[in-house]
Amino acid sequence: MRPLRATGLAMLVGAVVCAVVYDSDVSVNYSPIEASLKGATLGIVGLEVLAVTERRDGSSSDLPRVTVRVLDPATTCDASLALFSNAPVPSSSSEPFDIAPPAVATPPRFTEAP
Repeated sequence: MRPLRATGLAMLVGAVVCAVVYDSDVSVNYSPIEASLKGATLGIVGLEVLAVTERRDGSSSDLPRVTVRVLDPATTCDASLALFSNAPVPSSSSEPFDIAPPAVATPPRFTEAP
């Protein structure tokens, strides 16, 4: 698991992703990067990432606005799953100060989930 900031989110534009929905916040440690995913879950959601745009209506540190299309997880997430393997690694919850998506993002790489 890796928290995504603007660059990582922008890399997913055009991708169909499946995500586990947790009942509460997931805490993350950054050195080394790790999270405990033992909490209660509400299920899985399928999403198509349509756009990632810089927020201009919040605080100066808000992450970008992400526009998604919600998809049926029964048809979207029933195939073998893959991991977003080249997502940028943040050094803390606010570093890098990556709040504006790049004009051109690196394509995402997906590797087979174990």
